[in-house]
Amino acid sequence: MLDEPNAGVSSESVDEVRALIEDVAEDHAVLLVEHNMDIVMDVSERVVVLHQGAVIADGPPAEVRANPDVQSAYLGGYEPGSLDDADEPADEGGVV
Repeated sequence: MLDEPNAGVSSESVDEVRALIEDVAEDHAVLLVEHNMDIVMDVSERVVVLHQGAVIADGPPAEVRANPDVQSAYLGGYEPGSLDDADEPADEGGVV
């Protein structure tokens, strides 16, 4: 079980940690809790995503990355172009 193995690691050492995880995973199951999604997606065969204590996705990395629930939970429902409307004045009585 690895909990944030890259926390506090210099950017130069991230590849070494990744290689170590991949080496260990050849012979052992690895439970990885990590916020560095590049590493998670690169070294994982299966990704489980929790949001507010509930599982919202479970599957191969590409499938989880494309999951709209994951995108909404971790990108706050952001949609390209949605910030462009922030410059427009509010409707009468409205709030921007």
